[in-house]
Amino acid sequence: MSAPPPPPGAPPGRAAPRARPVAASSQPSPTAARPGSSNSGGGSTPKPAPQNISSGTSGGAVTPGGDGTKLRYRLGGCVGEGATGKVFVGLNVNTGDLLAVKQINFDNITREELQAIEQEILLLQKLRHDHIVSYIAIDITDTNLNILMEFCPGGSVAHLLKAFGPLEEDVIRAYTRQILEGLHFLHENRAVHRDIKGANILVAHNGILKIADFGATLMLSGQKTMTEDGKQIQGTPYWMAPEVIKQEQYGRKADVWSLGMTVVEMATAKHPWQTFSNKFAAMTEIASGTTLPQLPDHLSSKCSDFVYKCLQRDATARPRAEELLQHPWFSS
Repeated sequence: MSAPPPPPGAPPGRAAPRARPVAASSQPSPTAARPGSSNSGGGSTPKPAPQNISSGTSGGAVTPGGDGTKLRYRLGGCVGEGATGKVFVGLNVNTGDLLAVKQINFDNITREELQAIEQEILLLQKLRHDHIVSYIAIDITDTNLNILMEFCPGGSVAHLLKAFGPLEEDVIRAYTRQILEGLHFLHENRAVHRDIKGANILVAHNGILKIADFGATLMLSGQKTMTEDGKQIQGTPYWMAPEVIKQEQYGRKADVWSLGMTVVEMATAKHPWQTFSNKFAAMTEIASGTTLPQLPDHLSSKCSDFVYKCLQRDATARPRAEELLQHPWFSS
């Protein structure tokens, strides 16, 4: 087996990096300020202080277990790129398992983005479910924050659609149920994902789906179903609920709308509002119009009914994830 490529920025000819040890101990906060650290140009981004970290060749990290076990890993090739960093495949040297390593460079993000990443880590630590991507550890270096997560070899649902085109209804139904089960768990734990779409649903082994990318997730206080904090626009326009675009109070049911749009995406292999030339026109229609995306004619009436129940513009008329799990479509 060929050696994994050197990490980004390594000089040509450098040998493959030695495995970094990841010690099981208390987790450092990614936003813990390091004295004197600053971001070049316009404001400072605090870098994490590496206390309670087992040192490696370029830093160290900790696992959530707290039993002192060290996890050593090597970086492989880049398999994806997002707004705040890149995702690499990694190798757990201890076990031979593959990992996903989300690498964020401190110089390329703002304080607010780093705080969102910290929230994502904290959420992933406590949200353990079959249909939510599993968090493993963080590895902090002088320049990067590496988040080690479960590796999903199928990539995202969006990647699947780009490669193979629209999915058959039986597959759409199976995928939708898994996403719903993950959403129901999130909502039971007072979390609103706020960016459900094909690109944020990962495909693991044997067609198992995992909800990922919790950087935009909102935590509701107490038993509230909506919150004043939920007035800001978060998400991706073509999948965004009307109440989000209008900056009204919103909560868990915004995810239900986005799920309906994701079903449209899976059925067409396109974003849900193909009739509009740009996202601003689509947002105007979502917020104040009356039309909905067209579903392919070959889909069953039960599938169409499920989608249009998700796409009720009045959020109070929209079913909860728990209720949708009982929809007749899933017993077809």
